[in-house]
Amino acid sequence: KTNEVQLRAKRGDDVFEILSSLGEDIYSIENNVMIERDRDLYEELPYLISQVENKYNGEISEGIKIQSFPSINAATGGIMPDDFIIIYGKEKSAKTTVTERIALDFAFQGIPVAMFPLEMSFDASAYKALSMECGIEYLKLRNPKGNGLSENEFLDFIQRTKKFSKTKIFIDDKTFDFDKIIGKMKILKRKHNIGLFVIDYAGLIQAARKFEAKRFELKHYSSRLKMLGKQLKTPIILVSQANENGKTSESVDLLRDCDFAMLCVKPFHDGILSFNYGTKGSPRHYDFTENDFLVTIERSRFGRDRQNFVVGYSGTKFIERDLIHK
Repeated sequence: KTNEVQLRAKRGDDVFEILSSLGEDIYSIENNVMIERDRDLYEELPYLISQVENKYNGEISEGIKIQSFPSINAATGGIMPDDFIIIYGKEKSAKTTVTERIALDFAFQGIPVAMFPLEMSFDASAYKALSMECGIEYLKLRNPKGNGLSENEFLDFIQRTKKFSKTKIFIDDKTFDFDKIIGKMKILKRKHNIGLFVIDYAGLIQAARKFEAKRFELKHYSSRLKMLGKQLKTPIILVSQANENGKTSESVDLLRDCDFAMLCVKPFHDGILSFNYGTKGSPRHYDFTENDFLVTIERSRFGRDRQNFVVGYSGTKFIERDLIHK
């Protein structure tokens, strides 16, 4: 392993990534997990059958459920340990808010979460999370005097923040280089057993190496993140920007590589005034307001594509609309 380190150093590989990989190797050697045995399907049948039985009996999770967005659970069966998820949309389409809401759902189920908000500072990301969970306007945390934060609101806010005592939410707003992000993810997984990684967003990732075109660069990111998720057995969400036509402006390969892709749209701003849902025998209709966002599961490797649901703020809580009662 030290010979490999010397070769990589001479080749000019990223130092942070070299050290991170060596740390992984040392951890594996110390814990005797370097040698992977060959797995035969028939020999693994007892294990596979017990997994199905344990899932059926509720002894182990079938997938992490997103409590705020029941439609995601129905479409995906829950988020599995190695899922690679793309959430994309145009500017101000709530893609970051949808992503952070999912991350908070994980965190409040006792699952450690790590976020790389490349577009936002630590403070902005933290205040957004606190706002959604503590029932206080985001702007009152960002600019309390200018937005009229009262003493009672402040004291109530402090009391409500205690609910975060059982969560582990790590926010890294200083790492932009892709190899360093990969290395940091491996370290965080080993130190804190992270159960969800979030990178927001793909277009702001920096790379030391040069690519012929942006498409090849983003293909490189998506392929490596997909493989990393399988290696770490941890789901990864990558947020991406959409163009004016609602397509992933950064690379079509992101959609090809992912297990699930969700498109976020602000219907009212795009002139979409209503939404039909339900079944042929029981059709339903919903009129959008300015505060609604439409989320479409554009791609599902394991289920049906083109499933829609509406989300928005209920007070400061960002949740799926209960359309049945509309």
